[in-house]
Amino acid sequence: MFGTTAAAWHGLPVPLDEAFHVIVPAGHIVPRRRAGLVPHEGLGEHEWCMQRGLRVTTPERTWLDLASVLDRTKLVIAGDAMVSGGLTTVEGLRVVSAATRRRRGVVLSREAAALVRSGVDSPPETIVRLIIVDGGLPCPQTGLDVYDEGGGWLARPDLSYSVLKLAIQYEGDLHRTTMK
Repeated sequence: MFGTTAAAWHGLPVPLDEAFHVIVPAGHIVPRRRAGLVPHEGLGEHEWCMQRGLRVTTPERTWLDLASVLDRTKLVIAGDAMVSGGLTTVEGLRVVSAATRRRRGVVLSREAAALVRSGVDSPPETIVRLIIVDGGLPCPQTGLDVYDEGGGWLARPDLSYSVLKLAIQYEGDLHRTTMK
């Protein structure tokens, strides 16, 4: 699997393409294109892994593929989900983006990789963080635990500036509709 199909198989929050995308190594027989199936050629030897019993592009290769079809915000959301889900690391996305040349979306993948963070729990948290950064403020910390003077755990805000003792919490509609 390839692109958004692979991303969905990895469990990433991406918009789904109506077609199922598959990719084969260069020189192998490419499936015939038909309704609902989009075949591709050019899968590298180390660009696939087994995921729930199927061959799928690695998270890093999937990242590069997504950079050619997603905008910056959606790509950072996917990267945050990859890292928070343990599929790869921030450094892994940065390295693959920096090492890739002459590929559609590679400039965007580098820009977005610089914005990916660990400890992000939801796409809205990513969106709020990007609004803050795009507004000219420094990037807030993500998923940082807050403790009291005695070392007791207090909270884990979505975003924070620990030096300023400022916490930012995104409360979506789920909180409004499920709170009694």
